[in-house]
Amino acid sequence: SAEQQRRDLRVLRAVLEDAHPNLHLYISAEELDARFEEAIEGAGETRSVLATYRVLAQLTEAVGCGHTELMLGDAMAVELQSQAGFFPFDLLPKDGGLWIDPRVYDGPLTQITSIDGRTAPQILEDLSALVSADGHSEAAKLDKLDGRFSWWYALSYGTSDSFNVAQRVVEVPEQTTLSASIYKDVQSSDPDTSYMRFRILEDELAYLRVDTFERGNLGYFRYVHRQLRRFQPAALIVDIRHNGGGISEYIPLYRSVALSPFDVYTNPLRARPAAVSGFRGTLFIDHATDLVDIPARAFEEREGSWHLRERVSADPMSQVRPNRRPYEGAVYVLTGPKTFSTGAIFAGLFSQGGRGTLIGQETGGSGHHLGGG
Repeated sequence: SAEQQRRDLRVLRAVLEDAHPNLHLYISAEELDARFEEAIEGAGETRSVLATYRVLAQLTEAVGCGHTELMLGDAMAVELQSQAGFFPFDLLPKDGGLWIDPRVYDGPLTQITSIDGRTAPQILEDLSALVSADGHSEAAKLDKLDGRFSWWYALSYGTSDSFNVAQRVVEVPEQTTLSASIYKDVQSSDPDTSYMRFRILEDELAYLRVDTFERGNLGYFRYVHRQLRRFQPAALIVDIRHNGGGISEYIPLYRSVALSPFDVYTNPLRARPAAVSGFRGTLFIDHATDLVDIPARAFEEREGSWHLRERVSADPMSQVRPNRRPYEGAVYVLTGPKTFSTGAIFAGLFSQGGRGTLIGQETGGSGHHLGGG
């Protein structure tokens, strides 16, 4: 009902204000209030669940935080996925246009100029309005659309039995691709995983790709450190272009190349009072407004539901020493829009410490979210 919609909007506004560590980095309280009031006034009996989702998603997008994103509930997502009216091609958003993804489909390079009368730039604008990204980064938004165009299109416009599409075929000039060859096999039993890969290439160049900083990386990073000490390559390329973040396991990797002690921010879990039972481990840390005495927030369970605790003060600064025999060669870090959360923090260590050179595109950001960076 309209009253339920208005109630839910007020709850969302209160939760954002109370729980988000740095809600007004990109939008003032007055502007956010005005957007919510406009949505509350527009609540009506005829608004569908999916239409309500679009309104709420645009409000969370306005915060400009890649970790503050509205998602469909499981039941709603399953119901939508069961429908047969999705756009039949994965489209690649690139250079302000939409392309039939050449990574998936064979054939000539084809640009989609419009769908059902909507131009490609208009479609990208409408879809991006639902996608949260740090600082409203357009590159990060397009990266989230990449590979899931049909899903976001359905969220924005609904499903359909057919689509009226205008397209044009683009002639592709002849291209040459140069690939680096393997110089030395670092060991016969390769411990590579699906998200990490290390190689010694030609010209004494080492390449390390790390797609996540989730738990389980520590043993692999020790292996990389041993290989760097063994082969002593002139330069190391660390590829985090596809790294969506994780936890603090980026620290051991940086220790392998750091030449001096460095400061990191860690979750102040030690600050939790032992007397609190059912204490949830999620802390809300504001890394953007105060780098010395950072307010941390957490939930506790009272009477069967979760409630936000009062603010506690904790110093999350820790100084970390490099490994005893760190790698001392040149380091180059490759970044891109998929570099997000602790992936972006890792890149920031190189930038702040002057240890390496960042190469690539703007990261997806990590500046004021819940839990990291």
